[in-house]
Amino acid sequence: MSEPTTLSGALLVVVGVVFFARRLHELDWVAPRHGWAAWGELAVAIAVGAGQEWINAWVAAAPAVLVAGVAAAALLVGLAGGGLVAGIAAVTAFAHPGAGYLTWVATPLVVGYAVRVLWRTARGPIARSIATATDRDLVGRRWAVGALLLAGVPPVGLLLVPMPGAAWWEHLLRVVGVVALVGWLLAVDAHRGSLLRARTRDLRIAEVGGLLALAAVAAGPFGAVIAEQWARVPLASALVFAAVAWLAVPAGAVVAALVLCAGVFHPVPAAVLPTAALAVVAAVSAVRMTRSVHDGRWFAIAAALPELDEDRRELVLRQWVADSAAARTLWLPNALGALAIQALQVWNPPGAGPDTTDHAADSATLLGLADRAVELAGAAAAESPPDSPRRAAHALAVEDIRLHRAAVARRGNDAATGFELATAAVAGYSKPRREDRLLRAVDLAVDCARSTRRYREAGELLRSVELEDPRRRRYLTTLAALVAHEAGDDARARDLLARARTLPRYRLLGREDDQRSPIPLCHTLAALETRVQRALAGVRSEPGHRPDPPSLRPGSK
Repeated sequence: MSEPTTLSGALLVVVGVVFFARRLHELDWVAPRHGWAAWGELAVAIAVGAGQEWINAWVAAAPAVLVAGVAAAALLVGLAGGGLVAGIAAVTAFAHPGAGYLTWVATPLVVGYAVRVLWRTARGPIARSIATATDRDLVGRRWAVGALLLAGVPPVGLLLVPMPGAAWWEHLLRVVGVVALVGWLLAVDAHRGSLLRARTRDLRIAEVGGLLALAAVAAGPFGAVIAEQWARVPLASALVFAAVAWLAVPAGAVVAALVLCAGVFHPVPAAVLPTAALAVVAAVSAVRMTRSVHDGRWFAIAAALPELDEDRRELVLRQWVADSAAARTLWLPNALGALAIQALQVWNPPGAGPDTTDHAADSATLLGLADRAVELAGAAAAESPPDSPRRAAHALAVEDIRLHRAAVARRGNDAATGFELATAAVAGYSKPRREDRLLRAVDLAVDCARSTRRYREAGELLRSVELEDPRRRRYLTTLAALVAHEAGDDARARDLLARARTLPRYRLLGREDDQRSPIPLCHTLAALETRVQRALAGVRSEPGHRPDPPSLRPGSK
């Protein structure tokens, strides 16, 4: 195995200091029952740092099996939470270079603690994370800068590490791979920055620290081994790996490790082409998947808000308003509204048993938080010019919450209220001409009207709405045919169905029409057309039959 480089030691000490500071902040030094653990960890860290020279000598003479056992033990110490040990080991390894100590002790300690921080941040309680918000979160700003600096590590390595004997096109491919990795890092951080401030800070600390640890490993002896083995992989295998990365969620750590090892710190001409191809494909796939990943993060944050006390919750909401000044859509009210719909999990036709009273309190709490978020956003938008994006985003959020309330009423067996709210949302969406939202508002209003046999009002609403997109018109025209049939006018239903078939088929029209919209459609077009065709063929609904409840999925846009 090759000797560790100065660059790998420098990266290791940076991430070691970061983790040392984080662990120092976590520990309670005066706790009556657990304070001894903090002091004990510090004593172990000092002992490991002081024994650096002895460990180097021992590693040089010990059998490979024992050295591997020491590395495994160091990894376990890091995984167990030895942040102080990892930090001091990284600093002493850089101050007093020694190949064995840096490679088999300091590096596994840092990697183990990086994995622990990532796991605890991703899987730990979010309420505790966002409860640490402060009025002036300077730490969060520093980590925003840190995330940008992290994206500069691959270009710096590209400049510092030459690739002798390579052709011009191999140098170009190396640059392409690095640019793809940098774009990936910047895109991920851009989406991360849309979360609540305290959550963004914690994710940046964990993910930036983890990637720094990965870079330190890639720049060291382990990275050289990985680059050497990757260079032996046939091109066909590399293309298969790239195809897997394209079809599935890319294994970010694996792809970044290969790019850093074989493309940045230990470049080998034979590995440049598969590395660049994998980097580009994985970066594109990651950008495609980033939005859905952050949808899940938005819902997790929204679900954690009710766990905070009132003062802390107000502070978090005000921070969110301040950080959303340039946003064109307000994600938090939509996420809260969608969770309010999910809180009513039971669908009970009238007289069919217990109602949804037990779930109403949770739904009301979430809708109340959504209203408060919109209220605060409205107060901030009032200070903006009338045609500013901030006012447009607030106006859209007001109608979105009204539509969520309509869906909650529909699920709560109050279709009359749902119809009134959804109809009001139709009027609101008509002003800014948001056809994606307008389609859903009409769809929900008609569903509520059909459940109470208000076919005349449903028909009038459908006739009053004008959509420019012919694919959306086909959906509403088919829905009008279903309403006409249920009202007893089969001749008009056949005419409307024939008219609908002359229009293009409805498809998902991009982001605004997919699952991130506030309320999904009650039917797919295929199911709706099949239902109308069967009805007109003589398969009629039974008297008193209540239409199926809408399939309401959460959305965040």
